Amino acid sequence: MSSAEVDAVYIPLANSDHYPWSRAALEAGKHVLCEKPIAMHADQILELIAVRDRVGRVCAEAMMIGHHPQWALVEKLLWSGEIGYLLRAEGCFTY
Repeated sequence: MSSAEVDAVYIPLANSDHYPWSRAALEAGKHVLCEKPIAMHADQILELIAVRDRVGRVCAEAMMIGHHPQWALVEKLLWSGEIGYLLRAEGCFTY
C-alpha cells in the first residue's frame, strides 16, 4: 500500500507524540483522528487548526462526547426549554 492510498490516519501514540504526528499527517494531506490530548500546549492546538484550515482536511480529537447523537438531543432539549430551564448541572465521568 502506498501513502497515496491512505485517506486518514489514527494516532494512538504517547501523548507527547500526538501533536507532531497529527501535524505531519495533515501536512501530508491526510485526515486525522488523534487520541486525547491532541496537544500538550494550547498554542499547538491553534497551529493544528491553522494547518487543518490551510490543507482542507479534518483533524479531530477522539472525544466521543462531542460526536454522540445523545448530546445533540440534550442540547436541543435544553435550548428549547422543553424540559424547563437549566439552573445547575453536575457531572461525573467514570469508567
